[in-house]
Amino acid sequence: MYYINQSQSFLSLDRSLFRHQYKQYNSDVYNSTTLLLLCSQNNVFGLTCPFIHDEITNYVIVNKTLKHIRSGKVYGLESYELTDNQTVKICSTFGQTESNYFLQYNTTQTILSVIGCILSLIALVLTFLVYCLLSSLRTLPGMAVMSFNVTLFWAQFLLTFGAGQTKITAVCKVIAITMHFFWLASFFWMSVLAYDISQTFKTKTYDQSKGDKWKTFVKYSIIAWGSPFVIVAICVMLSMTVESLGFEYGSTSVCWISDPVISLVIFGGPVAFALFLNSIFFGMTVHGVRETIKASEILHRNAPNTSSITTEMKIYFKITSLMGFSWIFGFIAGFTGIEFLWYVFIVLCTLQGVFVFVSFVCNNRVCSLLRERYQAKRPIGNSKTMTQISTVTSI
Repeated sequence: MYYINQSQSFLSLDRSLFRHQYKQYNSDVYNSTTLLLLCSQNNVFGLTCPFIHDEITNYVIVNKTLKHIRSGKVYGLESYELTDNQTVKICSTFGQTESNYFLQYNTTQTILSVIGCILSLIALVLTFLVYCLLSSLRTLPGMAVMSFNVTLFWAQFLLTFGAGQTKITAVCKVIAITMHFFWLASFFWMSVLAYDISQTFKTKTYDQSKGDKWKTFVKYSIIAWGSPFVIVAICVMLSMTVESLGFEYGSTSVCWISDPVISLVIFGGPVAFALFLNSIFFGMTVHGVRETIKASEILHRNAPNTSSITTEMKIYFKITSLMGFSWIFGFIAGFTGIEFLWYVFIVLCTLQGVFVFVSFVCNNRVCSLLRERYQAKRPIGNSKTMTQISTVTSI
């Protein structure tokens, strides 16, 4: 293998010709000439395509083409470059606008995504702490919201701080598997919440005893935690045993599912199914809300007014913050390549934790409960304190 100063790369022996020539001018004088002839090809002096580095041991050279041993994928001369005895540059379509690549961020979008995720993580922590402090919020839907907070927090945390940890292969693989699990779990908890909310407005008497509440929550947990666990476990076994699939968790570029098509199937598929269920449950919820408001107006003999419409809109906003509909923009952007939709998707998706915080914590009831808890812990000894407690309790 030869090293070329101009391209700062290595060239294999089968793509070059070394010639040493001697010329004799007389019996005592010789002239020596050395030539190194390189095969004419586009990638001798650097690839013009986006590329990734990979270990050369993962490939074999067959008839001047590079074949990936595990997947069987073949790269032509214009698609790879040998850099040294250990690594090779491979043309990669990761980040290009092809329909089979699900996520593709430029620098601006990446910065926007990181900022949004950090704000969301802070909001999710605050929401979880408030629900821990206030026992009255830990109803069946409240515990489901707390579980959803946990899954979304870890999914966004790993996406923001773990997806780029590619230096250690084993760590990258664990991050990819864990992130796959938590993202799927977050969507299953969204569907569980969507179902529970639809049943709230569907049934006239929703109050459950403590025993029934825990039984239902256990059922919800088995579905929302168990389903993604089974999916990810099967995917891990397939990636380790079925080499013809040609995918694995973690790569040299990102800690995620290495093959974009497989990623679309084992991640995008369950997500799309969850969104489909959520849209059905959302329709049922809207119908239930409309019927409830209509019955209230008939009972009180009131015509629809601005206040009732505002209340209805608040309910819809609170519900949609839990159903992940922002991911629809991600699917559309991924298949159409419309850049504007990526920005819509990034803003709505990364700030989901903020929307949950605004919907479930930033309201009069929760603020009153927090004030009441704070006031109850203050020393009781003056009329001013007692008056404040009474006032809060009556709100």
